[in-house]
Amino acid sequence: MTPRYQTPEYKAWRAAIDRCTLPHHQAWENYGGRGIRVCDRWLESFEAFLADVGPRPGKDYSLDRKENDGHYEPGNVRWATLAEQNRNRRDSVKLTLDGVTMNASEWARRLGISKSALGRRIKVGWPLHRALTQGPSTASDRSASGKAWWNTNWHEKPKRERIPRDWMGGIEKRRQLRAVQGEQQ
Repeated sequence: MTPRYQTPEYKAWRAAIDRCTLPHHQAWENYGGRGIRVCDRWLESFEAFLADVGPRPGKDYSLDRKENDGHYEPGNVRWATLAEQNRNRRDSVKLTLDGVTMNASEWARRLGISKSALGRRIKVGWPLHRALTQGPSTASDRSASGKAWWNTNWHEKPKRERIPRDWMGGIEKRRQLRAVQGEQQ
């Protein structure tokens, strides 16, 4: 039988406590430093944590807070896959339509389009309602002005001027410098 301290559940519990209570922890700034804490019941007992959260469903799951600004406490913690956790990040773009809030990836999946296609729709000026309700259709992916998105140069980065490099001139200058330094000695 595996010792308790070597189980993934115990390691996840311990890691949550460490990042919320140890100011020298590398993740402190994003957890304890933001005021995120572990409830007293879980601080005192791994068994209480395990009773509330349950065993990890599989090796692809790790501990996740449903509400990012919420604490590690019953009702706000779950086992989630990496994909679920990525959709639940603080920096994910949330869009709301008719009282339904989801991040851009979830809206795109629901519409059957890529996240980048949804981003293009919004960037070229589609009304949010249209961008979040119209399914896949390249012919109709046009900006509010009627211009096709592929003609808006949305993807082009400003071109930098190329600075010509005189490699041989640089080498020659070093040779001349060495020669002058050699004459001075």
